[in-house]
Amino acid sequence: MVTITNNNTKLVRFFHHALWKHFQPHNRARVYVYRPSAESEFIRPVPGASYRLYVDSRANVPYYIYRVSGVELVRRWRKLVRAICASPSNYQGILQGFFAGEGNIKESKSHHSRVLRIAQGKRFPLLERILRHFGVEFGYEPAGRTYVIWGRDNLERLQNLGVSQLHSIKHARFMAMLSSYSQRHYKRHAFVPMILATLSSPRTTHEIATRLGRSDSRVIQELTKLRQENEVEMFKVRSRYYWTKRGQQRIVISREKHKILKVLATPKRRPEIARAVKMSHGSVSKRLTELIRLGLVEKVNSNWRRIEVAKRVIVK
Repeated sequence: MVTITNNNTKLVRFFHHALWKHFQPHNRARVYVYRPSAESEFIRPVPGASYRLYVDSRANVPYYIYRVSGVELVRRWRKLVRAICASPSNYQGILQGFFAGEGNIKESKSHHSRVLRIAQGKRFPLLERILRHFGVEFGYEPAGRTYVIWGRDNLERLQNLGVSQLHSIKHARFMAMLSSYSQRHYKRHAFVPMILATLSSPRTTHEIATRLGRSDSRVIQELTKLRQENEVEMFKVRSRYYWTKRGQQRIVISREKHKILKVLATPKRRPEIARAVKMSHGSVSKRLTELIRLGLVEKVNSNWRRIEVAKRVIVK
């Protein structure tokens, strides 16, 4: 049986859509709803699922246990989980999943303590291996059956990994806890590695600044220097600028440019492109010029053609 337990309906719905997209189970999903009282309101996160309602007086808000059964589904699910857990390249996403499912925040203003906790009934080697991989110090409390992570450096390291981004409520609490720290004043040799660490995927200046708890102006100052030093690349998508580390073999483009690339599966003249993507000739010309600069298209005689590149094209 494949299952997820959470109080975030968006997360439950996301899990359901992902499961159906990749596995297409034969059996109907079942959702068990536990409410603080019989009068508590709740949301049905998965249309068409079978629902059963229960009361759990210990609950502060409704929470959901989502389940799908099937022998073949479970076999394929376990095989995929084993493969994912074996690769360190997946550790960041796995850690985000752990926090979304089992994590919580504990902050004591009177004692000035800030702790991130991940509940586990017993010590879990995979979770410990992931935390050590990212240099995060931790402890395990057998009485509370939970992992505890504290200390500003540790918590900010988790922030840079986007540990809370899958769960909107926990993310808000985590960011509020971090914002209660007084702002650090970093020298450049310490600040630059922090910026580069956030660029595991393309991000805007504001996204980087939010993760690091710095102002946009402070971050853009360092990004501009890094660009001059050929350490990072910048891509303009509509009115936003995305930054990536140089050498990551990534190109960031807009949805409009992506439409043009799809149309150019076979060479076409500019008027044909404009009709296919339903844009004006001027808009198409502007985007073709930008695609030339990115090395994604070329003009041969009067025809435009797409250039296959080794870089990964990311659409924003």
